[in-house]
Amino acid sequence: MSNGDTAFQKVIICIPQVYFDIIGRVIPGTLIMGLAWIAVHGPKGFWKSLNDWLDGSKVTTIIVATVLFILTSYTLAILIWCVWSCVITKIFEDSKANEKIYWDNKEFRRKYEKLKYYNTAAGNRVTKLKAQIHMAETLFIGLPLSCSIGVITYLIEVITCFIGIVTYFWPFNIAKVEIPSLFPRFVSWVFILLADICSLFVRQYLILHMNNSLDNNLELLEQEEKKK
Repeated sequence: MSNGDTAFQKVIICIPQVYFDIIGRVIPGTLIMGLAWIAVHGPKGFWKSLNDWLDGSKVTTIIVATVLFILTSYTLAILIWCVWSCVITKIFEDSKANEKIYWDNKEFRRKYEKLKYYNTAAGNRVTKLKAQIHMAETLFIGLPLSCSIGVITYLIEVITCFIGIVTYFWPFNIAKVEIPSLFPRFVSWVFILLADICSLFVRQYLILHMNNSLDNNLELLEQEEKKK
């Protein structure tokens, strides 16, 4: 086997880990950070801020900021998933559906490693499903966090607005109070919470699909072994 073939095989082996990080960490971390910004400023405020930043920034600044954003989203997703694995899974410990904590299931780990060893392509498909489950779990924790940041920020703005009016325009005149716009933010909060609920159902579907795929592929492997 040539050195080129060996290098190519090493790259192929690394591919599942790369897209696991992209699907399971970078994408959810980016979504959580972006939706937090939308929850704070509303959809129009988000796009206006983004356009202003892109128009006024140099290419180098945009590239550096993008890299830092990706690294931050990656780290954020890991930290948020730790909350899922350490706290939320306690809810499922007594559940009859053991697939809910599949990564702590010895039988699942044994089947998964066996499939990856004997059928790399099928193992990679299961790895992709694991990454998607990881993404759904991260979003389930991160989306309410984004929404909470938006709500808290809005409340702070409202309180600051009233304090400013009372301070500079005493006696108090309600006509002079300009409350920050609520409706666009409220719509984004509702959307985020609905997406959060959907992420839990998506997770359950992906786990079912992953387990079925794992069992079916292992059954095919056993049939091929019997033929030999």
